[in-house]
Amino acid sequence: MIPNAYSGDDVFQKKLTTLDVQMSVYEIKMYLAGILLCPETIPPSFALEEILLQDTESEIVFKDEKDHMEFMNLFTGLWNQIVSYENSSDRYPKLSSEKKDLKSKKDKIEYILMKGDELVHFYIGLDESGASEYVDQCFDLVKAGMGLYMINDRLCDFSYEYEINKKITDQDIDETLIVIKDFHDKWPSIYMKLNKIFSGIRSGKIKLDSEEEMERKMEEFENSSKLS
Repeated sequence: MIPNAYSGDDVFQKKLTTLDVQMSVYEIKMYLAGILLCPETIPPSFALEEILLQDTESEIVFKDEKDHMEFMNLFTGLWNQIVSYENSSDRYPKLSSEKKDLKSKKDKIEYILMKGDELVHFYIGLDESGASEYVDQCFDLVKAGMGLYMINDRLCDFSYEYEINKKITDQDIDETLIVIKDFHDKWPSIYMKLNKIFSGIRSGKIKLDSEEEMERKMEEFENSSKLS
């Protein structure tokens, strides 16, 4: 294995399964995508604490040094791959495959919950790295990410209704599957827009908005939305 070269999602998932890591490769990918949008420099060790549950009772233990190095090569390769997207106009973290031939209600629910977990890890990465604080100070980020935020809200609502209230109808499922398709369709463009704006903030080409400017722009946007 070439050090720091990513060998692919299937290979990494196999290693994660062997180690009994709770996060899937796609959850890790989205988590790193959120972390690495942050204009501030975030070290890989930051993400490893979350992925390997370091300093907790559930911390991942490697059986030997070879096992550890195999994991680290895969992790570092994925990290470097997502870092390389910073100045790209056509590359983005790929989601897990879209499924269109699900038959049973159980399979549909599991698929929706899986997709919800992928997206929520993107927001966890944004929050834990401090990137979400920049969203509160940049109207362009709010506007660029609004569609994704609404999708995340819908998937979180579905997860809550299923896991807490156990109230899921066939209509809920069908409507949420449409949201999943929307997620797949919009993710590439939304991620690349966010990436471009965060890169602009990092380089100093894009300035953050003051609290007063944010309030004014949000009010203007809400008023224009009502008119349309």
